[in-house]
Amino acid sequence: MAKNAAKSERVKRVKGSAIIPTSPERMLAWVYAFTSNYDQRLHVVSNGRDFDAYPNKVITHINNHHHIVYYCMKVPFPLNSRSFLCRGIWKRTDEDQYILIYKPCTTSEPDVPDFKPSTKKNVIASDYEATWVIRRLRPYNFCHCTYMVRADIKGNVPAVILNHSATGALEKLKRAHTYFSKHNTVDYDEKALRDEMKEEDMEFNDDYGLGREDGQGDCMKISVSTRLDNFGTTDTDRADTARGEDD
Repeated sequence: MAKNAAKSERVKRVKGSAIIPTSPERMLAWVYAFTSNYDQRLHVVSNGRDFDAYPNKVITHINNHHHIVYYCMKVPFPLNSRSFLCRGIWKRTDEDQYILIYKPCTTSEPDVPDFKPSTKKNVIASDYEATWVIRRLRPYNFCHCTYMVRADIKGNVPAVILNHSATGALEKLKRAHTYFSKHNTVDYDEKALRDEMKEEDMEFNDDYGLGREDGQGDCMKISVSTRLDNFGTTDTDRADTARGEDD
């Protein structure tokens, strides 16, 4: 019982949603472009410029819908840094909706290639799961995003740090809204837009549909027939990256 209690204290689930002023296709590309200039700059701000100690990279592209990523991040002193090896897969579920899931994977899985891990000492391998549900809002071609995160950063972590890390993950929604608002200044009826997003609540099981035995919500079974036009994003904001310092 004590072991289960300790695990529950280090595992956090958070959920957030937002209206993003862009199409679901562009929003999906923005999230899935794991090593875009924008994301790399944020990684450097948080973790410094030493990409050997704190990498942030796609280690393989399985197909246009599926990649495997690896990254390492700093956590507050005196805790050890954490690393994450994740499989990201997206699927178009209908004309107006996309789902993107990230789930932990291991180096023993056959499609995970050899790669150079973090050179930082005493890094703790941790688990991260995330689900993005991105739904088009007509007639504006905006999108409603729901973002769910389940993180197990392992080890003995103070609750205040764990709570900050979990809620901080939802900052990505705020950053997305800010990023696309700069490039999509339009007039719209906010009330009508909010009414548009009042759709059915989506039901998720405890692990957000990852690996269910009945196969429902198992996004590993994905066709590669659907592709995004103009897939990928370009960061037009070339501001200098703030200097980050290593430990």
